[in-house]
Amino acid sequence: MVEARVSVIMPCFNGLPYLRESMASVLEQAHGDIELLVIDDGSVDGSREYIAEQALVDPRIRPLATRGREGPATARNLGIGAASGRYLAFLDADDIWLPTKLAVQLELMQQADVVFSWCPFIEITADGVRGRTVESWQHCSAEDLLDKRTVIGCSTVIYDRERLGTEFMPDIRMRQDLGLWLRLLRMCEDRGLKAQGLEHALVLYRVHPGSLSSGKLRAAFYQWRLLRDVERLSLGRAGVRFAAYAWRSVAARL
Repeated sequence: MVEARVSVIMPCFNGLPYLRESMASVLEQAHGDIELLVIDDGSVDGSREYIAEQALVDPRIRPLATRGREGPATARNLGIGAASGRYLAFLDADDIWLPTKLAVQLELMQQADVVFSWCPFIEITADGVRGRTVESWQHCSAEDLLDKRTVIGCSTVIYDRERLGTEFMPDIRMRQDLGLWLRLLRMCEDRGLKAQGLEHALVLYRVHPGSLSSGKLRAAFYQWRLLRDVERLSLGRAGVRFAAYAWRSVAARL
């Protein structure tokens, strides 16, 4: 496998309780050529100071900061713009990578000529207790993802910007990662490039108490914004897509 730098984009807002473990899961990866861009987004819990302290200890850490509480899209895009690596990977400040995550994923990408990849993830509680594995299709189209027939977790993604270019997330408060995945999938489809998911889960995704129920209406609102403002679908087509999204969300919990 050709050694290549991976730039890891980690937005942080008041993430101090989990930040140490999340950052360590990057810095202890089997793949060594990394830079970790941690973007503080107006934290008031000491996260910004902790990130700066750790950057003095490990030069692979690059601390960045937004001008205030600007949201994850702005924070991630700030990191994307500052990244130096060929590959861009994403990790939220409360999620965890398994130690071979980068090595296994990059091996697939280089051996199978894949430019955009993802993997399943394992849900964990706020205390780190493992729960269900959320599967993702190994092969999916933009239409599959838009209709929510499969899911691509943000903390699982790597894309090759030498082949795809540097692509940013749409500036919306939620679903900005989905907006970028849709764009990358369409670029792959248009250019005859390969996008593929891995079979095994390599990421631990933290689910906080109340986050599933309290965020449903907000998520639905931003799903609609994604369809209308980002995807620019007509009112009728957006309505059909949104109905499919709503039905699958309900069916998944039956």
